[in-house]
Amino acid sequence: MTWYDSNFKYRQRVAVYATGGSGVPATVDAEFLVPSDWDHFWTNIRSDMFDAVATSSKGQVLTFARKAGANYSTRTLSIQVDALAIDSDDAINMIYLYYGHSGASDASSGVSISSAKTGVISLQRPHAYVVPAVGRNNAADTPLTSFNKAAAEVVDVFFMLGGMLANRLDSYNERLDQEDIKFVNVFSYDSSGSHDDARMTELATEMGAGFVRARYKAGSSGSDYAIAIEVHTTENQILQSRAILRVKDLLPS
Repeated sequence: MTWYDSNFKYRQRVAVYATGGSGVPATVDAEFLVPSDWDHFWTNIRSDMFDAVATSSKGQVLTFARKAGANYSTRTLSIQVDALAIDSDDAINMIYLYYGHSGASDASSGVSISSAKTGVISLQRPHAYVVPAVGRNNAADTPLTSFNKAAAEVVDVFFMLGGMLANRLDSYNERLDQEDIKFVNVFSYDSSGSHDDARMTELATEMGAGFVRARYKAGSSGSDYAIAIEVHTTENQILQSRAILRVKDLLPS
């Protein structure tokens, strides 16, 4: 993975919800909204928005356009991506939004959008339920991090990625980034190793700077579950991070 252009100061991950398929490569259209309350973006782009550029996870410019109605003064911008090549049609795929280049020319082009997959930009910081990056030098038999929740609670868990993805030996476009996310799957396993979609909300998965956020719900009081993300990377690694989620409805003795 490489940084798209050294003149662009910033970038943000975009999670693209391409689920329901058989887990094979596919080509889809996508669309995502740039949040109007994202001050850092809106105060660091040109008024013509030429420096808002969508790229693949490897920093390759995608075929994209600003959706009709884009307006800098009202902070209105949706990006449409045409014929996005994804590595799994049953996963949360990742692309980038680059921004912050005062001398940028317009990289957008004509698009033909049909049945667009939804993309989401996360503005959250990790909080409360945080799973540290996996330490590969630890040979523990069970996940080292555990949390409690009530059966009725719906909780966001932040899986940190720091140190799991490779950097370059030498810089390219003034950055050391090399490896990044292609796509992510989310799981909730019971003690027998069986996964159940009913204990999670896959379409609430988000990606930020150094983390993946997954949402978990339900479960039976008195039961423990192994919650996990599986990250497929641009260097063709498959990495898992897990934690224990204990479901217990606390009552007085």
